[in-house]
Amino acid sequence: MDTAAPIRDPSQVTVRSFDEIEGYEHSMRLATTSMVVREAPNFSGWHARIDLGQVRLNSAEYSASLSTRSTVRWPRFFFLTGNGRPARVSGQDFDHGMINFMAEHGAVSMVSDRHMAWTSIEFSPDLLRTDFVALHGGSGSHLTHGAMFLPGETPARARLMDVCRTMLRLGMTGAEGFAPNRAAAGVLIEAIAACATNGVHDTDRAASGRHHLILRRMIDAIEDDPMGDLTISGLCQASNVSAQTLHEVSMTYLGMPPARFLRNHRLRLVHETLREADPVSTTIAAAMSHHGIWDANRAAIAYQELFGQSPVDTLNKIARVAVVGNRAAKPVRRDF
Repeated sequence: MDTAAPIRDPSQVTVRSFDEIEGYEHSMRLATTSMVVREAPNFSGWHARIDLGQVRLNSAEYSASLSTRSTVRWPRFFFLTGNGRPARVSGQDFDHGMINFMAEHGAVSMVSDRHMAWTSIEFSPDLLRTDFVALHGGSGSHLTHGAMFLPGETPARARLMDVCRTMLRLGMTGAEGFAPNRAAAGVLIEAIAACATNGVHDTDRAASGRHHLILRRMIDAIEDDPMGDLTISGLCQASNVSAQTLHEVSMTYLGMPPARFLRNHRLRLVHETLREADPVSTTIAAAMSHHGIWDANRAAIAYQELFGQSPVDTLNKIARVAVVGNRAAKPVRRDF
């Protein structure tokens, strides 16, 4: 049997908990991973899944001595999390520092002992080919291998773990609109690309002498983003440079990374929206989602730093002005 336990909002994401292996197997099949379990006495565990369209985030934990063989339909990056014990993946010892990449329709065998906690990210093949190559600035040919192991404990991997934990905590499934899902998917593939390159990038000689043109293209792309679904890989494609080159240009001329410049632009749009909004019919979360901001909690902190007031204060200022203007103020909305 299995039970549904919400992480935060049951309308957005649930964790399926199991006390028998059959339920876990069924949940994994729903996550597009077929598996054959060879041994699983005294099984207990849970599985969470977030579907962002072209990206799927899975996280699970179980207690059992388990030997499985799985076939993945989409390219998948797999890594251990939590306090799970080391395992053997595809015949190799696998520890918490590693990230295993499986190509499209790849097969992987895994052996775990007593306790296992893992997370995987699956990308649609088209997205991986376009966005990963745009971020890396190379051909992406090394992603055609059936399996490979990426570097261990690095700052890039720590950021990836933080992004995954945040998305699971927020529960991205069911987010309002396409823009926040696309933005979140872009953050995931950017974090994975940073892990894959381990901070090593080829010199972009073609960018020499073109920094002002690159900067202009980047700013134009950010300002011409009506759907709020622009990602860093999209900025790289618009500027025709790798993420590393874009970062260097942005830091040199703007004094901040391109991701922060993009976020600040979206926060200004949120600010304008909240200033003109009706506090009765508008929520801050909806305003942020509309402009492609998926982590409203962290965005609220950045908003306070940027504008010197909270999003709630901006939204409720309309009501306070109305009190002075016509003595018929609408109720002030306090919820986030």
